[in-house]
Amino acid sequence: MKPEQSSLENEIKARANSLGFQLCGITSAAPPQDYFRYERWVENDNHAEMNYLASPYHMETRRQPERLFPGLQSIIVLGSMYALPSPSTLLQKNMGVLSGYMTGEDYHQSIPTRLEPLVGFLESLSPATRRPRIFTDSSPILERELGSRAGLGWIGRNSCLISPQMGSGFLLAEIFTDLPLLPDPPFTADRCGSCQRCVEACPTKCILPDRTLDSKRCISYATIENRGSIPTWMDQKISHQLAGCDICQSVCPWNRGSLQQHPFPPENQFDLDQMLKLIRITAEEFTARFGTRAVSRVKRSGLVRNLTILLKHSGDRRAALVAKDLLLTEKDPLIRKYLEWLWVENEQDK
Repeated sequence: MKPEQSSLENEIKARANSLGFQLCGITSAAPPQDYFRYERWVENDNHAEMNYLASPYHMETRRQPERLFPGLQSIIVLGSMYALPSPSTLLQKNMGVLSGYMTGEDYHQSIPTRLEPLVGFLESLSPATRRPRIFTDSSPILERELGSRAGLGWIGRNSCLISPQMGSGFLLAEIFTDLPLLPDPPFTADRCGSCQRCVEACPTKCILPDRTLDSKRCISYATIENRGSIPTWMDQKISHQLAGCDICQSVCPWNRGSLQQHPFPPENQFDLDQMLKLIRITAEEFTARFGTRAVSRVKRSGLVRNLTILLKHSGDRRAALVAKDLLLTEKDPLIRKYLEWLWVENEQDK
């Protein structure tokens, strides 16, 4: 029989909830049992051009979390929810959509700030311990496995960690500490069952049978991490995805409640007229508007590249005229390439 967690573990979870983290679980410092899945994913070249993911440092640190925090005893895993676009939003004609996690301030900065009071509490428990460290999508950690091991949910067919209460629309963060906390039981059930909705809905068929993704085919990778040209075969499949892609989550039955309770923010949606205006954004305007948001990772060149693809397939004549006008002053080589494509392709379509 599993021993009951003490008032300390419950206090940690209560404090996490008060800081706006809907999910919180605790696991041990044991090496991940599913490391082989990541190793195989890299060996199969499914990390595309994100070569850093295959570096010895990234490989070995994922295998041994203690390399990030010598003396590691416990890992607190937290989840902070964000809104997902509904399937109906993704069906609207000539609509550009930013992935839900790009709402508000960049989570790489905001989540650590929000967690500081909890770190301070942990540090106060024993002054002799090391100061706990906060991580969120910023270090080589197998976050989803840790989340599942901490009892938060299971890794779904679309590779996302799915909570039976909250769905999959949440960002993960971890606190590494040398405090010996009692871990939660792992989540061992697979509640995807025979459902294939995410696989069937993915426009580029990037979801692999082992519940990983082929990044080379993933729209999120193509529109965010990829710094060059997007493969021409992917152009029309991008559809509404201005940066990132939430399709496999939006169609997931486990996100129905979240879609109803958390409306998708209007600042992540752009109609045709807004996209025609946004494509004119200067470097200074991009920094002022998006510099503190997660979308800043796309950079101006990536955002404008993505906009040209969506505008090209809108069929609106104004897009080509805007492209022709911007070519008079644009210096960025990638943006120029796509503006020329938008103008020339439109001329050929006449």
